Amino acid sequence: MSVEVTGREAEGTRWDLVVIGSGTAGADAAVRAAQLGLKVLLIERNRDRPGGTCVNVGCVPTKKLLYLADHYHELSKYLVNEGLITDAKLDVKAMFRAKDQLISQIIAWYTFRVFPSWGIKMLFGEARLASPNSVKVGDSVIEAKNVLIATGSRPKVPPIRGGVEEGLRRGGLRYN
Repeated sequence: MSVEVTGREAEGTRWDLVVIGSGTAGADAAVRAAQLGLKVLLIERNRDRPGGTCVNVGCVPTKKLLYLADHYHELSKYLVNEGLITDAKLDVKAMFRAKDQLISQIIAWYTFRVFPSWGIKMLFGEARLASPNSVKVGDSVIEAKNVLIATGSRPKVPPIRGGVEEGLRRGGLRYN
């Protein structure tokens, strides 16, 4: 069962909820709305990175690499005290392949299992609000009873004297 629709297919449907952004918040909101019986369309700008920052470059890859590094450290340092002698070698390329494989598995799980099981459809393209109840993606205007914008955020550090931003600037760094 395919979850992907074209702009024209999406345009011909009256959606209960259109979610802009397929990151953690957007995907979770889409699933919960579908569980409650709503007809849901999830719009993601980047076809190469569904799942947002957390899945692709944030939480998931970071935790996977930390998990692998922790086990390497445990094997090479601590288990010797337990009588297990090992000649563990670090293969960074294999670690990054394992990280990439995990990311692919999570995206596939959502795309081929979770979203289809709840009837959630997905549209790839850049979304813009056309009105409070319509979203424009390319040439298509998609009508919805509700629109949720879940496109992520960036921190804004206030310019406090002696704060993080000032400290980074003094060190020759820039904080965005």
